[in-house]
Amino acid sequence: MAKQNISIGATANDGTGTVARDAGQIINSNFTELYNRHISINGNLFLFRKSAGNAGVVPEPGDVIANGFFSSNQYVERAVYVAGDINTISSWNVINLADGADGVDGVDGATGPAGIQGIQGVPGATGAKGATGSTGPIGPIGLTGATGADGSPGGATGPTGPTGPEGPTGATGATGPAGPIGPTGLTGPAGADGVNGLQGPQGLQGPQGIQGPTGNGNFAGTIGINQVAIGAGVNEIAGSESLKFVTGELTAPFFVGDGSLLTNIPIPAVLNKVELNGAGEAYFYNSIVIPEGVTVIAAGGFKGAAMSQITFPSTLVSILDNGFEANPGLKVVDFPASLTTLGYMVFRGTGIVSLVLPDTITTLGDYAFFSCQSLTSVTIGSGISDIPNHCFNSCQFLDSVSFSEGLISIGQEAFRGALSLNAITFPASLQSIGSNAFNGCDLLTINLSDGLVSVGDSAFRNNENCTTVNFSNSDIVFGGNVFYNFFSLTTINFGPVQTTIGNSMFWECNALTTINIPGNILKVGSNAFRSIIGLSTITLNTGLQELDQYCFFNTGISSINLPASLTVLGQGCFQNCLNLTSIITIPAGVLVVGNAAFTTSPISGVVFNEGLQEIDDLAFMSTGISGELTFPSTLLSIGVNGFKGVNLSTVNLPTGVTLGAGAFEAGVTINYY
Repeated sequence: MAKQNISIGATANDGTGTVARDAGQIINSNFTELYNRHISINGNLFLFRKSAGNAGVVPEPGDVIANGFFSSNQYVERAVYVAGDINTISSWNVINLADGADGVDGVDGATGPAGIQGIQGVPGATGAKGATGSTGPIGPIGLTGATGADGSPGGATGPTGPTGPEGPTGATGATGPAGPIGPTGLTGPAGADGVNGLQGPQGLQGPQGIQGPTGNGNFAGTIGINQVAIGAGVNEIAGSESLKFVTGELTAPFFVGDGSLLTNIPIPAVLNKVELNGAGEAYFYNSIVIPEGVTVIAAGGFKGAAMSQITFPSTLVSILDNGFEANPGLKVVDFPASLTTLGYMVFRGTGIVSLVLPDTITTLGDYAFFSCQSLTSVTIGSGISDIPNHCFNSCQFLDSVSFSEGLISIGQEAFRGALSLNAITFPASLQSIGSNAFNGCDLLTINLSDGLVSVGDSAFRNNENCTTVNFSNSDIVFGGNVFYNFFSLTTINFGPVQTTIGNSMFWECNALTTINIPGNILKVGSNAFRSIIGLSTITLNTGLQELDQYCFFNTGISSINLPASLTVLGQGCFQNCLNLTSIITIPAGVLVVGNAAFTTSPISGVVFNEGLQEIDDLAFMSTGISGELTFPSTLLSIGVNGFKGVNLSTVNLPTGVTLGAGAFEAGVTINYY
């Protein structure tokens, strides 16, 4: 059926236009035709089709568009979308996010003629003014009394004569009466109102322009999109999977697909949040410019976008978690001075080569630059007080790092696996280094700064090339295995106030041959120098109090002098030192010789001092001691197999000592005193 028109006539109420009933029927017919052939309406969605076929589903107004609503619609030519959640849109040519054009206004109805104005009434005559009454005469002034005569000259002054009485005031004349006011003239009657003209019919309103889509998965799974224009009023593209699996061919500036032809994404300047692809499935290439005014790039905003260049606005404050993760083609970033926050994994797996973090950045998230395989240099600004856990972990080609004063802590595994990092200077402000922070880094020399308070477990573990470790002028609390497995370490310079050598600190540092432990060291931790076969000389200075378990186990020392200050001789501390053949003197302050303290070490003799109370199990088993041995009077017990396998002939023991099973070999003469 062809479109029908409504005649509104030549002039108002001239009887030539379409009558109201017929006009209503024409309107109904036109809308029925439009409805059946071209439009499916769902709330604020208008869907235009190429043909009358495949009319599709027509939801009720106000319905939310469900996932898959447009699946397999092969006749969709153009769509304007206002609200809802589109998940599977197939074969669309254009999605226009700009505002729709307003409908043409209807023709105004003709204005009716103005009514004839009534004749104005004649004003009434003004009444005459009454005459003013005459003023009465002023009364005469009273006479002044006579002045008294002066006294005679030379005599007394005479009395003042009395004042004469004042004359009476004359009476005021009476005011004349006012004249009467004339009557007001009559007002003429108002003219009758003119008749109003008929109002023209309302023009049809144009379709509503598209609003930025909301919700997750707005365009996920769409096929064949070749143009997306974002209107100036859009301020957010939301949803972590909004552009997931979108494919099509490039015919307009904003394109999502295989990315091979993309040159730019024109994001409107009013955007204050960018969240394009949280799932890492859409691909963008070449240059992306974030416009001025944008302050936040949302979590996952450009994750996996495969871009090669990004330009940030001077207004940018935060890039949130995973913002640019997994963009190996992104090699250069230039942060604006406005930036304060970089979130979790924000540039993980990117191709950044050189990184400068400005002084304005105060917050870094864990894993921020994890596994940036092309990164070679990092400059960290003064605003960063804490480098978070795993921040530069697995950046294997990183060979230069510059810290600023103000840095307080380096987190766990922050630089772990930075295999090329061979030099670093710690600022004086640094207080703590986390566990495994530099594990696997080949630093040639380590200089611990004076402000350090703590160094975590395995902080510098597994270094192939470091030759020297210099302690600081502070007493640092060390975790275990800090310098474990330093293959090339030959020199250790302990600080003047350091009191403890940590557990397993230098385990298997096989290039060490000589150790001088100064008197300020009070304790050597367990396994501290364990299994250093080439360690032949150890000097223990007065002041040392504790040798913890296995601290010199399986080393190559040939002699040892225990200082008089020593009080603890721990389990296995000199066990299996196969070159140790000297005579050992146990200091008087040692109350207990620990389990297996000298087991299998071929010491040639031992001297005990008064004060010793216990010799624990296996303490001297299979040593090279021989002949006669005398024990102090303070001894209370010898443990199981204490001297098993030792070639003693005679032992002299205090009465009352307790002997464990197999304390001595059979045939040894035991004398009690």
